[in-house]
Amino acid sequence: MLGWGESALRGLSLFENMWKNNVVPVGIAQSRVAYIYKGKGPMAEISGYKPISLISCIGKLYTLLWLKPLVEQVSPHIGPAQGAFRKGTSAVEQAWAIMEMAHEQVGVEESDPHVMLTDLEK
Repeated sequence: MLGWGESALRGLSLFENMWKNNVVPVGIAQSRVAYIYKGKGPMAEISGYKPISLISCIGKLYTLLWLKPLVEQVSPHIGPAQGAFRKGTSAVEQAWAIMEMAHEQVGVEESDPHVMLTDLEK
């Protein structure tokens, strides 16, 4: 029987090969979305439910291993105007900034009105 250290090394080797060869087994690549009632709001409307993604334990381990390198590669390419999905920022901050800019433009001659729609619900 393999000890924890040996099993972890074999698993890590498997994950490294999957990453290098861009191959992911079907069971790891798939997830199932389930909706959990929030405990408030109408049960007949989707807004009363929170979606969660169910993945396999092996898939979760694989995700945790590649997340840090992926963030390191992508982060330099995300502009400063992108607020959501960045550490320390949120879509709510972006919505407040848009509202502030819109208020500044009200009453200004020759300003082109623009509209931005966003969904702040999770």
